Amino acid sequence: MISLTRLSGQRFALNPDLMERIEATPDTVVSLVDGTKHVVIEDVDQVVALVRHFRASVVALAQHMEVQPASVGPDPGSAPAPGLRLVTRSGGE
Repeated sequence: MISLTRLSGQRFALNPDLMERIEATPDTVVSLVDGTKHVVIEDVDQVVALVRHFRASVVALAQHMEVQPASVGPDPGSAPAPGLRLVTRSGGE
């Protein structure tokens, strides 16, 4: 999620995966894929930078995670579900 500010000064978090476009009209309008529009005080370049930083942080975090089997659930015959575990550069948890 990225944090943006409405013209009223109210902060809110927005899922950047739902953004369709950002326009300067002259206020910055963030349009979502469902047609919802948010007018924010950040300019277009700032919103783009926030999205870029968010996506880079997701990739960076994913590089430190590995998939491993989770414990068997309540049904002993069920297959274990994959789980995620955060690992450090040294390989510890």
